[in-house]
Amino acid sequence: MFHSLKKYIQLLLFYSFVFSQPGILNVGFDIDDTVLYSEEAFQTYIKKNGYPINYGWINQNDKNFSYPITPTIDLIHFFRSKGHNVFFITARSDINGQYLAKHLTNELDYKVKKDIDLFFMPKEKIGDKRFTTKHKKIKELNLDIFYGDSDSDIIAALKAGVHPVRVVRNIESID
Repeated sequence: MFHSLKKYIQLLLFYSFVFSQPGILNVGFDIDDTVLYSEEAFQTYIKKNGYPINYGWINQNDKNFSYPITPTIDLIHFFRSKGHNVFFITARSDINGQYLAKHLTNELDYKVKKDIDLFFMPKEKIGDKRFTTKHKKIKELNLDIFYGDSDSDIIAALKAGVHPVRVVRNIESID
């Protein structure tokens, strides 16, 4: 009896392993202070022009002022190497967004396309407050997990019913 039960469990484990299909994850990443350290780009713009920030200028000049955050880049490569889908969602406007896509393509060594795997979800203003809209894209993309550095990234993921992961931002960054 014990021998046949042991054999049955072994066969069950063997076939569950053979026929199991690993799930493909849809993984999302914020851009600023998560994928790119972009504080210098923002500070350069503010010193020259003040507020409000022109995201078209930021998108166009990331290549000069923003650099990749290595642990996050390694994580992106890990997910892609395992066959998972990777998406980027930023609160920036999409003006000159093709430049950010090109910069990410160069830094990640694979093609990043605007409106395919890079999405721009600027905050909406309600009254005198600005609120994130990232949750809409997170939900639409059916993400399983979302990495971000800010409270609004965590809130967006939770609002979309997705598991959030906090990325600790550089101490020199401002929100």
